[in-house]
Parts: sequence; C-alpha cells; structure tokens
Amino acid sequence: MRASSDSLGGVCGAMDRPGFTASLVAGGVAGVAVDLILFPLDTIKTRLQSPQGFNKAGGFRGIYAGVPSAAIGSFPNAAAFFITYEYVKWLWHTDSSSYLMPVKHMLAASAGEVIPFSLVQFPLWESLKVSFPIFM
Repeated sequence: MRASSDSLGGVCGAMDRPGFTASLVAGGVAGVAVDLILFPLDTIKTRLQSPQGFNKAGGFRGIYAGVPSAAIGSFPNAAAFFITYEYVKWLWHTDSSSYLMPVKHMLAASAGEVIPFSLVQFPLWESLKVSFPIFM
C-alpha cells in the first residue's frame, strides 16, 4: 500500500493544519509530565540548599507534596503554549529546507509564551488579585 501525502504529517514539505485536540492533549500531558519529573527534583534541590541541612528540612519525605496543584496549573498553561506554537508554525508557511526555519520556530515559541500569558493568565491573575485581596 502506498501512503498518501496527507498521512505523512508534513514530511514532504506540505504542512497539515494542526489538530486542536491533538495539540491540546499533547501540550497538557507534556506539562504534567514535566511537573511529575522535575517537581521532586526541585524540592530535593531546595532542601539541599537549606541552612538547616537536608534531613532537618524534610529529607526525602513528601517530595511529591504539592504536585497535584502544580499539575492542575501546568496542564492548561502547557496546552495553550502548544496550541499557539503549532498554529503559528502552520500560519507561517516556509519550505522545510528554508534558511528561515529557525526564525519560524523562534517566532512560534515566542508567540506560544506571550499570547496565552497576555490573553489568559495575566488578566485572570489581575482579576483574582482585585476579587480576593486577602490572599495577596
């Protein structure tokens, strides 16, 4: 059987429009995976730097404490980044052999950081600060 050019996922130069659901799930799962791997390492690093010493600061106890809240927060953030990144790459059509390919990825990554933060996170954070000043 011969594979159609649509099933090659953009290997032959034609980039397909990225799927919203695929980008959403891939980004969210990647964000949660990063938190599951790096959160305990960051906790251990912080405890190693403690003036009390590693064991008095908690040692290896509870290195996953707080991961659920971090994962809940990182899923939508990473999903929004990934969706924006994929769509900006798709919107800026360049040949895969083009010397502009690094610029395309740089702009897509920058947009992936700036757009979700500017349109979602920052306004949400500001409204929460106004609504609940007791927590600030």
